[in-house]
Amino acid sequence: MKEQLDAIALSYEADLEPGKWPEALDAIAIIGQAKGTFFGLNDTSNHALYNFGLFSGSLPENKVQEYLQTHIEFESKMWAAAVQHLNKALEYTGVSMQTLFEEDDSRYDAQAEKDILEILGVSQRFAVMLNHNAPWSDGIALQHGDESADIPAHAFANISKIAPYFTRIVSVVRPAYLLQAEHGMMLDVLDKLAIGVAVVSGDGTLILKNVSFERILDLDSLYLDPSMRLRAYENNLDDTLRRSMSGTSKMSVGLEFDRGEYISVPVKERPHPVSLEVSPLGRSGKDSPLTGWSIIFAIDPHWRLVTDTENLAQSYSLTTTEKEVCSMLLKGFSNREIGEVRSIGMETVKSHVSNLLAKTYTKNRTELARLAAIAEIPLLD
Repeated sequence: MKEQLDAIALSYEADLEPGKWPEALDAIAIIGQAKGTFFGLNDTSNHALYNFGLFSGSLPENKVQEYLQTHIEFESKMWAAAVQHLNKALEYTGVSMQTLFEEDDSRYDAQAEKDILEILGVSQRFAVMLNHNAPWSDGIALQHGDESADIPAHAFANISKIAPYFTRIVSVVRPAYLLQAEHGMMLDVLDKLAIGVAVVSGDGTLILKNVSFERILDLDSLYLDPSMRLRAYENNLDDTLRRSMSGTSKMSVGLEFDRGEYISVPVKERPHPVSLEVSPLGRSGKDSPLTGWSIIFAIDPHWRLVTDTENLAQSYSLTTTEKEVCSMLLKGFSNREIGEVRSIGMETVKSHVSNLLAKTYTKNRTELARLAAIAEIPLLD
């Protein structure tokens, strides 16, 4: 049981840290007494949208690619046959390659079987589908290397036990890839922003987050529960957040009118709250017509933001002094530090800050930071 729990836990971690997938899939191979594991997503109606696979670390990537370059058509055909078979079977049961050959011997490809043994040391395989009779066919396939023995019955049973949990994991993995396909939201770009960005499902399940949003979670005002749902420690704030995520996700697929809201999140021992903007994430709803997603932008006014505030200065007719004060505030300077740098008294600093906030129609540093995020797209210092 511990090995099964470890495999599930590692897979949940890999959802948010893709670099852990080889280790997670190795753990699945262990409970299936297999040489390696393949995890694949496949959209049957639109192969170009997302069609990708992940392999366990025990299967050398260069060897896998060497095999697939020649036999990808055969592998695709066999997965289609597995899907056809499994849709008629009980949910989360498995099927071996040998069974598929016995059902229809025309499927057998002697060269492919010879090559996978020589290149990867794999002699037998079995697969479990993760979404029964769905418009996509995601699955786990295990590769066994012992030619002389049958696949152990308990290997099927062990993988079938964790498959329902993996289905939950898939519901998080797929949207992340869809977001990249539909919105170009590449994490290597998002991670440079001084704006926390997270995408959640209607129940708050975290689908995608950037580095800045991780920093927001580190403040201990928000957290992820064991099911990876975004929550707030303070009860009233938690209710507001959950209601907003539910409403905006429904709005994203036209089920409810909820344009979102700004939520202030107090942080212990800090004078300024974090600002969350929860909004519907417009999309074409390819994963399901009944579910939607929300996007959350988080601004921490205490971060040191790299921006010359040029757009703000032009938009709000800031004086040179106000522009410089604005830039220093966004870089995390306190009023006292601004006074020391500019060699002016505290009353003068307060006057400059007051004029700046009045001109930009903001009340505090949090709102100013949120405005800068819209106008400047600031980067982390």
